[in-house]
Amino acid sequence: MSKYEGVFIIVLNDKEEILFYEEQKSWGVGKLRLPGGDIEEEDKDIFDTAKREIREEFEAEITLVAELGHILCKFDGVDYKNHIVIAKIISKKI
Repeated sequence: MSKYEGVFIIVLNDKEEILFYEEQKSWGVGKLRLPGGDIEEEDKDIFDTAKREIREEFEAEITLVAELGHILCKFDGVDYKNHIVIAKIISKKI
């Protein structure tokens, strides 16, 4: 069992372009990455996590298309399991 579990989201806009997120945290400020984050206790499932993360990072709502699978990796001695999902933006606040 992985110690940390999260979601990476491949987000498509209405032109079918993939959206990236510009990192705001000190360890990666300015770097582009796929949006996503850790599964939190209040999340019902990975799709709930994906929706929450997109609201936080893009102030947008999404519809989920599919789960592609997951990646298992070890970083600094910690086991991670990251699910990969595809989603489409359905409304954007900004």
